[in-house]
Amino acid sequence: FTKETNQVETGYDRKVSEHIFKSFAVIPSYFDAVEEVDTTVDLFGHRLSFPIIPAPMSRLTNITDKPIVKLAQAAKTLGTLTTLGISSEEMLTEVADVGVPAIKIIKPYRDFEKMKSMVKAAQQNKMTAVGVDMDYSFGKKNGDQIFLAEAFSPKSTAQIRELVEMVEIPFVIKGSLSKKDALIAKEIGCSGLLITNHGNTTIDYAVQPLEVLPKIREAVGPEMKIIIDGGIRRGSDIFKCLALGADAVCIGRMAWMGLIVDEVNGVIEIFNILNDELKRYMCSTGATRLKDINPTMVMKRDYILP
Repeated sequence: FTKETNQVETGYDRKVSEHIFKSFAVIPSYFDAVEEVDTTVDLFGHRLSFPIIPAPMSRLTNITDKPIVKLAQAAKTLGTLTTLGISSEEMLTEVADVGVPAIKIIKPYRDFEKMKSMVKAAQQNKMTAVGVDMDYSFGKKNGDQIFLAEAFSPKSTAQIRELVEMVEIPFVIKGSLSKKDALIAKEIGCSGLLITNHGNTTIDYAVQPLEVLPKIREAVGPEMKIIIDGGIRRGSDIFKCLALGADAVCIGRMAWMGLIVDEVNGVIEIFNILNDELKRYMCSTGATRLKDINPTMVMKRDYILP
């Protein structure tokens, strides 16, 4: 049994996550190199300064007071959007008052009426988009201990379709890791996907988001927005995600590290570092805009060094 915390069962997926990013190499093109690049991106009707957003997180009050609001404040300063995980309606209002675009992610509660109420509240509080955390249907597992499973349950296609049709704002499916799920989400009217394995805390040996990203992008086409989350630590990781089909990335661990170091300013500094690193890779490959980043700029290695 694993002794490590915040990892499901053996913790293997946490170990493999870093290696997946290492397995892709960037191919520079110095005859095409540029000095100035544009990292702006359009996402759900908003022009963002860069494709980097805080991941939907919950229960960070051991780090600082009102952490989700502080992430929203950082996002506003940075010119990007923010996200919310488990949160009260009061917090929805507080984030809305910050004046930043925001995506509200709702857990797959066993009580479906509760989910419907929360979806309505997201629209009423002027969230940019709302979505469902599909991969949390059986709760969270740390090592061999399961948490919160009794509160959640799987949701059918019909139930998710009902939620999608309840609101006029874009709907996002979080936790999709297969072409099949992605195509169902598209068919029932979802506008975007948040591809993630929930920080390796739901099932062990799950496929890694970066592994399935190219196939999912190919399946859903260019019109569906794809955000990817999980194991992203450097600007090179962000570049690889964009090259393989993502429109934007979510940053979780690095965001709460920023809160720990210097609250709002810490998040701002870390996100700016990540964007500066991303720009360097864009300059080196001749990608003047995010749309110029494409699969020909990366290659899969047949080896991985420790």
